[in-house]
Amino acid sequence: MSHTGKEKDWQGLLEFYISSPDYVPTLKRVTVAQWILSSRRDEDGEPGTSELSTDAVNFAGLRFNQRMETFGAGRYEYNGEAYCKFEDVEHFIDGYFYFIGSGGYDKWHQLADRPLDFIAHLEEKGFAGNDDQYTEKIQALYEELEERYEIDLPETQGVRHTVAHGEYTYKIAENYNVSPDKVFRLDRNGSVHYGNDIGVLHTGDILYVLTDHRLPAEPASDPLADLSPCQRDDGGCAGRTHFVIHQTVVGNLTRATVLSRFGGRRNKAHVYILRSGEAVFLWNFTEKLITATKAELPGSYRPIRGRFPDFAIRGKLIHIEVDYEEQGSPNEAQYRTLAQLYVDACRVVERLLTIVPHIEIDRGIRDGHNDPQNFDYNHFYSILTGRGIDIARIPKFSHDRYWGRNIYKIPWDTDTFHFPPILDGNPHS
Repeated sequence: MSHTGKEKDWQGLLEFYISSPDYVPTLKRVTVAQWILSSRRDEDGEPGTSELSTDAVNFAGLRFNQRMETFGAGRYEYNGEAYCKFEDVEHFIDGYFYFIGSGGYDKWHQLADRPLDFIAHLEEKGFAGNDDQYTEKIQALYEELEERYEIDLPETQGVRHTVAHGEYTYKIAENYNVSPDKVFRLDRNGSVHYGNDIGVLHTGDILYVLTDHRLPAEPASDPLADLSPCQRDDGGCAGRTHFVIHQTVVGNLTRATVLSRFGGRRNKAHVYILRSGEAVFLWNFTEKLITATKAELPGSYRPIRGRFPDFAIRGKLIHIEVDYEEQGSPNEAQYRTLAQLYVDACRVVERLLTIVPHIEIDRGIRDGHNDPQNFDYNHFYSILTGRGIDIARIPKFSHDRYWGRNIYKIPWDTDTFHFPPILDGNPHS
């Protein structure tokens, strides 16, 4: 039987969805797991047996609202609540992606390389209601599709690629040793564009490269296991050595405002992280001549106490700006994007970069900065650990050097400049 999307049952949904090229290939396995959870009559039941599934062709428990009415979904009353009703499985799938693409799930299309983070994002934004175990339940189903449900749906892995200045689709495909039709762009509305259909690329655009590998049965190994930090006590290793975290106290930057205000300027960061979690690149991590601290400008500044090293600090730092309001805090999307950028930066420079905040780089220089404010270093490190990274191998700023006492959060004129920066202990001692 040829499945055309006009079926209304679970098996028709499964066969049409798996075979169709119109949907995000890297998210198929996890969305099927999600729909299993939502479409069972009870916890031990078979998928597609709930009333919403059989009577409304709604396998995801999608609530009815005005935007779904505009989409063309019908209304189905169930347990005193209004849910979407679809004509067939193709309309359901399109409706599912329209629901998340037009709703408040602003980062979903940037998580196509991380299926479970995609689900966690939906949960964080309220998709699962009060179910605080939603992601964990889907992960369990995700891992037992074959054994429990006899669904042969290996997840094709996608590598996320941030477009650098001057790159084009064919060159990116060549760099990954794949054909251009293995490179795709995912729009927020769920549209997938491959190869020639991707269109014009801009610096900072996110693409995905299909690698056609099954996900490993065991958790992924440390993606930075083959890298080492600078081993010189004076920090004078060739190339980049430090990953510097900054705060831009605007709080409502957009991609357009970042590019218009800061584009082309070398006294700003390599990349800005918006509140949505989007990373807006001004410069690729290969660019060395970016200056965002006073320590990089010995001709204009000098330490009140301490001294600059005999070598130039400029060219050793990668700068990341996180945009949130004065006395605010980064959100979860920003922490997670920052973690990905750290991995990407280390891979680019082929070294474990020392993680340090702006406040520490300029410590001991008059009018030194105090950013990033209210940054939870331990939480950031836990996200890196969750990605399989051996955090003990990474030189990093201690959480207590900022959070130990309130007076630690402000640099003093009596502080001493050091390079490489001191990473732990009382900053005022």
